[in-house]
Amino acid sequence: MEDREILDCIHALAAEQHRLRHSDDPSQDERIRRERIQQLEESLAQLWDLLRRCRAAQAESVEPDEIDLRDAVQA
Repeated sequence: MEDREILDCIHALAAEQHRLRHSDDPSQDERIRRERIQQLEESLAQLWDLLRRCRAAQAESVEPDEIDLRDAVQA
């Protein structure tokens, strides 16, 4: 995955997260909204990690396509 693709995904997920965090829609189930925000946070952490590892691989002349998305780390 190219840096631009990863950044596009990060921007899209961050925009959705922002919308959900600032939504005052009373018809939206609060539990579902919180669960989705949690999913987005995990996905964003994974993508930022992937981006850092891809950039490090590029600096080491390793093919970035060989780098996989890691599972979310449970805190």
